[in-house]
Amino acid sequence: MKTMPNKNVSKNILMLFAPKFSSFGCDIVKYLRRDRPEAKIYGLYTGPRKIGIQIKRELGTTLEKSWQLEEEEKKWISQPLHPKTVEQFNANYPPGTYGKTLTSDRRIGRGFVSGGLCRPDNFGDIATRDTINVPLQYTVGLYAFLENIIEQSKPGIVFCYAVAGAPSFALSQICARRNIPFSRFTATRMGDRFVIDRDPLGRCIDITLLYRKFCYNKAKLDTKTREEARKYLSDFRNRPIAPEYQRTLELGFKTKSLLKETAKSIFQIGLESRKKFLHPQYPLSQNTKRILFNLQTNFKRKYFSRKYFNMKKEIDRDFIYFPLHVDPESSTMVMSPWHTDQIAVIEALAKSVPAGLQIVVKEHIPMLGLRPSGFYNRISKLPNVILVDPNHSSFELITKSKLVAVITGTVAWEALCLKKPALVIGDSPFMAIRNGILQESNLNKLPEAIDKCLQLPPPKDEDLELYIGSTIKNSFSMPSSLIWGNYEEITDSIKSEPLNRIAEKIDGIMHDG
Repeated sequence: MKTMPNKNVSKNILMLFAPKFSSFGCDIVKYLRRDRPEAKIYGLYTGPRKIGIQIKRELGTTLEKSWQLEEEEKKWISQPLHPKTVEQFNANYPPGTYGKTLTSDRRIGRGFVSGGLCRPDNFGDIATRDTINVPLQYTVGLYAFLENIIEQSKPGIVFCYAVAGAPSFALSQICARRNIPFSRFTATRMGDRFVIDRDPLGRCIDITLLYRKFCYNKAKLDTKTREEARKYLSDFRNRPIAPEYQRTLELGFKTKSLLKETAKSIFQIGLESRKKFLHPQYPLSQNTKRILFNLQTNFKRKYFSRKYFNMKKEIDRDFIYFPLHVDPESSTMVMSPWHTDQIAVIEALAKSVPAGLQIVVKEHIPMLGLRPSGFYNRISKLPNVILVDPNHSSFELITKSKLVAVITGTVAWEALCLKKPALVIGDSPFMAIRNGILQESNLNKLPEAIDKCLQLPPPKDEDLELYIGSTIKNSFSMPSSLIWGNYEEITDSIKSEPLNRIAEKIDGIMHDG
C-alpha cells in the first residue's frame, strides 16, 4: 500500500451518522466542540433524507457539509469506470482490500452470506443480478468518492459508530493510507463496557497495548483496579452472565409478541397496498418487501420445526463446543472475511477432531427464523456433529466441553474466564492473552491446532486480572440502548457520563495522531 505522509494538523471531524446514530452522534459533536470550538464538522449519513435534515437542525452552523450515501452512490454507480481507475485502486491499497470491502457489506456481499437471510434491499438485488460489474463499479467508485470527501473535509479524525458496511470499512482503509486517526465504538464484551477503538476490526488495540505493558512490567496496575478486576472474575465464575448488549438483544427477542408483530405488519402492508392501489404503475416498494420479510421470519421463529435440534438426549461423549455466529454480521464479515461460511468451518472441525470427540453446535437465539432453507439440515447430517437446543445454557456447554472453538465470538473470552481452552479461527481481541488461547485460520491445519489446544494450560488468574484491569482503564460503562435503542427516551443523567468519556477519548486520539 502506498502510504501518504500525514501533513494534516486539522481539528476537523468527519463523522458517519445513521438512523440509530443521529441524535447521539450530534451530542458527541457538541461535547467535542466544548474543547475544540473551532472544529468544523463534516457528516456522511445513511438512511432517509430526514436524517440529514435532523443533523443539520441539531448541529446548525457547526455542520460544514453533509452527504447522503444512498444518493451519492447512485451517482458513482452510473459513471463509467475507467480501467486506470481500477489499476490505481489496486496500486494504492493492500492485496485483498477489494474482497474485504465487498465482504464487509451485506448488500454487495450478500452472495458471501451463506448462513443468514438478508432483508430485501433494492441495491442488493441489483448486485445479486450482476455479480461482476456492480461490485467492481460500486467498490472502486466508493473509494474514489470517499477519497474526495477526505480531500474536502481534511479531517483530524474520522469517527464511525461501527464498521459494519463498505463505507465505514473503506473509510478505515483510506485513513490508514493517509495516516489519519480512525476511531469507532467497540463493545469490550465485559458487562456494559465500551471502548473508543482505533482498530477498524474491533480488536481493542489500546487494551491490548496496556495489557502488554502490565505483562512486561513496563507499567503497573494500581491496587484499586486490580481488586475490581479480581472481583469481576470471581463474580463471573460464581454467576456467569452474557454482555449487556447481548442480554438486551435476546430479551427483546423473547418478549416480542407474535400477535402484536403480525397485527403491526398487516397494518403496515395495508398502508403500502393503498399506495399501490393509487399508483399501480409503481413496483412493489422496498418497504413492503421488508414488512413481508419480517412477517415471514416472525412466523418461522414461533412455529419453527426443531426436529434438527437435540433437545432431550444427554450429551454423553467428550465434545468441542462451537456456538453459531449471527449472520450477516460484522463479527464475521469484517473481523473474519475468509470464514463467512459457518457450515464449512463446522465441517472442517468435524473432520479434524480426534476419535471419540464430537462437535456440539448451539444456535444463537435471535437467529431463529433467519437461517436459509436447509441450513440446519446440512449441519445435522455432518458426522461427529450434534445440534443442541438453542435455549441450552452456553455457560454449561463451556464448562462441560474439552475446548471451545469460535470464529470471533465472545464465548472464547468466557471460556478463558472459566478455565477452558479456546480455539479462534478468525480474529479476536483476546488473542493478546498469553495462555489458554490459540489462533488457527487455516482450516487444513485444524487437526494439529485442536491437538495442541487440548493440551494448553489455562490462563493464569493474574493474566486475566491484568487484561480485565486494562479493559477497565481504557473503557467506560454505557447502556447499549444509547446506540441501538430509543436514544430520545434516555435521560440526560444517564447520557452525560458516556458522552464525556467518548469526547475525551476522541479528543485524545486526535491529539496523539
